[in-house]
Amino acid sequence: MRALSWFMSLSLSAATLSGFAACSPADMIDPRPGSDGGTRDAAPPTTPTGSSDADGGPAPENKGLSLAPRGIVLANATRSFAAFRLCKARPGTATALSLSASQPIPTTLMPRANVSGVDVASAVTVDPLLELDSDTEVIVLKIDETTKTEPGLETSACRQLACVQSGGQCLGPERVRRVRVATRAGEAPIDRPFTTQGTLLVLRDDGSGLRLEASHIVAPPPGHVGDLDVAVRDLSLPPEKDPELRLSGPAGKHPTSLDLTNPDWTSLRITYGAHSELLSTIHESSDPRRPLAAYFAAEGPYVFLLFDAPPGATTPKRFVAVPMEGFPKEAPNGDAGLSDGGPG
Repeated sequence: MRALSWFMSLSLSAATLSGFAACSPADMIDPRPGSDGGTRDAAPPTTPTGSSDADGGPAPENKGLSLAPRGIVLANATRSFAAFRLCKARPGTATALSLSASQPIPTTLMPRANVSGVDVASAVTVDPLLELDSDTEVIVLKIDETTKTEPGLETSACRQLACVQSGGQCLGPERVRRVRVATRAGEAPIDRPFTTQGTLLVLRDDGSGLRLEASHIVAPPPGHVGDLDVAVRDLSLPPEKDPELRLSGPAGKHPTSLDLTNPDWTSLRITYGAHSELLSTIHESSDPRRPLAAYFAAEGPYVFLLFDAPPGATTPKRFVAVPMEGFPKEAPNGDAGLSDGGPG
């Protein structure tokens, strides 16, 4: 019998990170068709089946957001942008151009969508991005409703898509942006943000403009076997004030352990500050292709990323749960990365 245990001293003092600033395998230097260029176990795209979704197309039956622990987390906390993919920027120029023969990152389809990317208020994990490594600028492809209709979007290389001139498969200046890699305020720079395991890269468009913000992200300390160990990263604006992380079960009770053998998922709720959300809803935003019970009963810690919800959502904020099994327990500078911070 597996139990889901919550120890507040761990969840609060050790694992809460307010104001921090997550589809597929990673982009490597030697690309392989149908993958992110280096991940050998990437499944090729399948023919989408299922019901219609917000993209105007059918939702894939067995495809979705891949949150298998890989070491690098990509997140989209933009407010006025769109889903995105990444390409290596051409060095030695300020032009929004890529010469890379790799496919844009990620290549796995978004949840309930038939195109790849990191959607707004979503996060994915990828392998270390060897081709990008220590780059200080990167090409961001805007995956909006117009981009989604472009032929070859799912199969073309960066050098075919990441260009601003007219003609061919170039996405054009409105959808190809060269952005800087910034460091989260209050943290030491990460020399190799795309290959340092335990890096969270967040696309943001608040404050100082569109940027990819890098910070360390570490797994919370382990609890008992079978526990769900949770850290929280608050990417919303403004961040929750003096938040308290709580789990409520049936009838609003706050047990120290909940039986996951046959739980009533409609009653399991996470509360963080003023935000409250069912675990079943968090699962839908995280990895709906995996069974809910298996997703939260899996061994290994999680980070819950709190986002401002995208337009049309029923709540102002939402959680995305990212499995962190295998992530470092400590940042390279020795800071466990578990203290509160300002808006990221």
